[in-house]
Amino acid sequence: MEKRLKRELMFELVLFAFAVLVVVVFWENNVNALLMLLVGWGIAIQIWHTKQDVMLFVVAAVCGPVAEMICIYVGVWQYANPDFLGIPIWLFPLWGFASVFLNRFSHTLLYFYDKWNK
Repeated sequence: MEKRLKRELMFELVLFAFAVLVVVVFWENNVNALLMLLVGWGIAIQIWHTKQDVMLFVVAAVCGPVAEMICIYVGVWQYANPDFLGIPIWLFPLWGFASVFLNRFSHTLLYFYDKWNK
């Protein structure tokens, strides 16, 4: 069990780094960033394929950007390279990635925390 969780933790961190790297490298080309994030999600869903993961991804990919569009509309902040209602199009899958990553990463860390604090 612990070996599997260590692999999951490593996969979670690699996927997080991948998503950040895609945004950093491709932020000026929104379509490329979108495509790269979708490819990353396609790979991730082969491993993270529970209904909860998919639902969390979809809900966050919709709700997160909608909240950002509202904030941008009222002037709270802005993006350097927006192309869809004030946001870059890659923000949709990035919100999905972030929600699934944070959910899985926190569960993995809690497992190790509980194990080490017995």
